[in-house]
Amino acid sequence: MAWKARWSAGPPAKLESAPLARAQSGFTLVEMAVVVVIIGLVMTMGLTAAGSVLLNSQRSGTRDRMTAVRDTMVAYFAQNQRFPCPDAGSNVGNTGRDGLEDRAIGGANPEPTSACVNNLGTVPYATLGLSRDQALDAWGNFITYRLATAPAWHLSATFALPALPAPPVCNPAGVLAPPLIGLGVFSSPAVAQTTTAAWVLISHGRNGLGAWNTGPSNASRNDPPAGADELANTQPAPAGPAGYRAYPFSDVALNPMDDLVTTLVVGELNGALAKAGYQLCR
Repeated sequence: MAWKARWSAGPPAKLESAPLARAQSGFTLVEMAVVVVIIGLVMTMGLTAAGSVLLNSQRSGTRDRMTAVRDTMVAYFAQNQRFPCPDAGSNVGNTGRDGLEDRAIGGANPEPTSACVNNLGTVPYATLGLSRDQALDAWGNFITYRLATAPAWHLSATFALPALPAPPVCNPAGVLAPPLIGLGVFSSPAVAQTTTAAWVLISHGRNGLGAWNTGPSNASRNDPPAGADELANTQPAPAGPAGYRAYPFSDVALNPMDDLVTTLVVGELNGALAKAGYQLCR
């Protein structure tokens, strides 16, 4: 039979295309190296993006905490007609910050007309009725609290709430218009003072340099920053310029700035006085 003759020598050889043969030979070393480089670049970009997202989340969360402390401070003033002194770490026992304001006279219930032990310290969270966590930033350090004590905003005698007749009359202008002296705050190195504050709250950011930490001693504090601007935010009387730095974020190695600053502007104190029951003078 004709068909048997054709197959007598066996089936025809299977033809293989050149591209398929090359594919079965595997990747070359150069191709594998290119793939590894691409994967490395993608991973690096992903880690950088993830780190940026985490940092933004931490800064946002810290700002929220500082705003909550700010609002609590205003409510405290409305109830007590004074701002609390900083927690200066002078509690007996040296076993960590207790969150109580520290005054020259008094103990667990300090005399509100006495001077502050120090005008720079940390948020007196227990005095404000807050938990310790609410006085920490997202990096686990205490939020610094600097109070302007020269205008006596920490003394209840300064804003003694008088008995108001009916209908209420305006109180003396000297009481209702607080002195315009306070703490200088700068928003940029290149501009003049932008804010006069009754007090400032400072988070020392991701690097935490200069912040009081949650160590076993009430004096536990991180190493001071090397940069002049971050160093100024750790001092009771910063100079050159004379005020606190609320500068934009910068990761420049020579002078980084990752601090966050929240203030109560002197002019806003009128709002706190109104909440305390004063009729504002016009």
